[in-house]
Amino acid sequence: MADATVMRYWSTPPHPNEEATRRWVEDSVAGMHRDEGIEYAVLQAGDVIGRVALFHGNNIGYFLARPYWGQGYAQEALRALIDYAFANLTLTEILADIDPRNDASLRLLKRLGFRRTGFAQRTIEVAGVWCDSIYLQLPHDERG
Repeated sequence: MADATVMRYWSTPPHPNEEATRRWVEDSVAGMHRDEGIEYAVLQAGDVIGRVALFHGNNIGYFLARPYWGQGYAQEALRALIDYAFANLTLTEILADIDPRNDASLRLLKRLGFRRTGFAQRTIEVAGVWCDSIYLQLPHDERG
């Protein structure tokens, strides 16, 4: 979470140190205990290489360490999360909010069956920079 390239399209700036990430993980775990979402570490050979999550009920979020980009790990992890969510939670759809500059995530979600439902300008400010949003939806009965 300290890699600026990985965090470029995330809702927070890169973490300045390991302590910031530790606090973020603790807050995430506490949120799961309050039923505010579900989060999973993405592992490769026992190492944490990323994270997939559902938050605010049915909003999907994810990131991977840069050395693992383009190798299918994100698609595999997201497909597992989506399958789990639709099989075990009472969701009729899963939503995504993606920065329009994040072409790789837009392509990935399209491969998983998500479809674009909207666009909005200046939806979130991260480190002094306003970002736009493309909204996507994956209805339960239209999974890819």
